[in-house]
Amino acid sequence: MPNLLMLNKYQKIPKNISPQLDSIRGLSALIVLFAHANQVFIAPISMQYSGIAGLFAQAAVMIFFVLSGFLIGKSLTRNMNKNGSLNLSEYLIDRFNRIYPPLIFSILLVVVLYFLAPFFFTSNSNFFYFSNNLNLARPGFIIDLNSVFSSLFLINGFLGPTISSNPPLWSLSYEVWYYLLAGLAFKFNKKYNIILFFIITIILGYLSKGFIIFSLVWFSGLILCLIHNNNLKIDKFISFFKTISLFSLFVFAYIYLTKFHPLPKLKFFSPDLAMLLFRLSVGFYTTLFLYEILNNKLKFITFFRSSSKYSYTLYIIHFPIFLFSYGVFENLIKENISYSLFLSLLLSLFVIFLSKIIASKLENIKILDNSKKKFESKK
Repeated sequence: MPNLLMLNKYQKIPKNISPQLDSIRGLSALIVLFAHANQVFIAPISMQYSGIAGLFAQAAVMIFFVLSGFLIGKSLTRNMNKNGSLNLSEYLIDRFNRIYPPLIFSILLVVVLYFLAPFFFTSNSNFFYFSNNLNLARPGFIIDLNSVFSSLFLINGFLGPTISSNPPLWSLSYEVWYYLLAGLAFKFNKKYNIILFFIITIILGYLSKGFIIFSLVWFSGLILCLIHNNNLKIDKFISFFKTISLFSLFVFAYIYLTKFHPLPKLKFFSPDLAMLLFRLSVGFYTTLFLYEILNNKLKFITFFRSSSKYSYTLYIIHFPIFLFSYGVFENLIKENISYSLFLSLLLSLFVIFLSKIIASKLENIKILDNSKKKFESKK
């Protein structure tokens, strides 16, 4: 069976390639960090760079999606190669251990900062003193039980909202459900897994159109993994599709920027639709770009490799820290761009340092390690 052989094949990421992929992931996390620093600290004073920052942030998230799909593909095929078929419980436990310790910390952090806000904010409440400023990232440091529980159980965006004070969590729920669907698809020898795959996809797609749209990006990374595992060559198509996707992302970026700058408008798409198409274009271009890296056609700098070690923790804790800090220093920076720039840089460095420490403690915790051993001993 060709499909069986295709999925069972596994090839390690070459030692010269792995640092490049880590560097891309680390750089993407830093881009999100600095884009959100602009959104929280600079945009309330000047929106001059908000359009560009928004494009970079969304591009970085799409790069995360492609890398996630690729690396999950490696995890699945390594599991299959080792066990003969996918050990689904082992795979899901590994994913749980990777996701939940930093996520729980992130949500606890948000809750603690929420209760501290009235004692430290200039307004003496959870709202910012100048909360009527429409350019604020948020009107205050706000949470509610519904968003906390939906984010904790990764149903935010489907059955509940994402925590307002930690918006990056929107992508995490999507990713985790992609993990589950990929695991079910790879456990193809059980018919009910395939049935469950389609049921979950239909329900989640009904609840969130974005889930289906961005699955195209995430699963393109997974397909890239299978291409790499099977040593398939698609070089003759790469140049054409790279050109198309690169041209598309620049066109859609331009249309989106007309929302922020007095540029000649193109009436084909609204800025919001252009942003969506820009994200898809970035995702597909990233997949093709990574293909060329994997085949030694291109090289990416490895300078940001170390940032990948804490990129996940950084991604899910930076925004609430920024938002809380804005409330504390609001009077100092409200009209002073120099103070805003200095504070945003200082806090960005602090969050990087904090993320590095927290990641070293939490990203290695195996909450379900004992359960996993018990399960394997029963087999």
